[in-house]
Amino acid sequence: MDLPDQTTVTSPKPHPGDHFSAAPNPAKRTCKREAKKVIEQSGSKFHEQFSRRTVAEEKYKAHSEEEREREKRREREMIGAISPSLRAREIERERARARRRYRAEKRRERDRERERERERERETDFKIITHGNLLHIAIQKSS
Repeated sequence: MDLPDQTTVTSPKPHPGDHFSAAPNPAKRTCKREAKKVIEQSGSKFHEQFSRRTVAEEKYKAHSEEEREREKRREREMIGAISPSLRAREIERERARARRRYRAEKRRERDRERERERERERETDFKIITHGNLLHIAIQKSS
């Protein structure tokens, strides 16, 4: 089996987004050929686009579920696909969510205040102070 003197290197199949057409101008053709070589050496454009896309997807996943819902609703509003009754229901849902968040925050605030009260009650009514061999018990006023 004879091998040719010069082995041909097959380049990876270009991504549909990569367009390297033969230009009528030979100088342009050379530039495109060089650009293609550079891209093949540094990794295909597809990988660059893919990595950018995955970063964008990660950012999107980081959004909360509520934020995605709001974005979808805004998109539908832009299109004008929301009927007034559906819009009213969504507004009501949004208000209910806001009420739940507000109540939860108030509940947490009350719980923190109760915990502080309990902590104050747990504080001792007297303080033990030592000076060398002497022991003093001072009554401490709870404030």
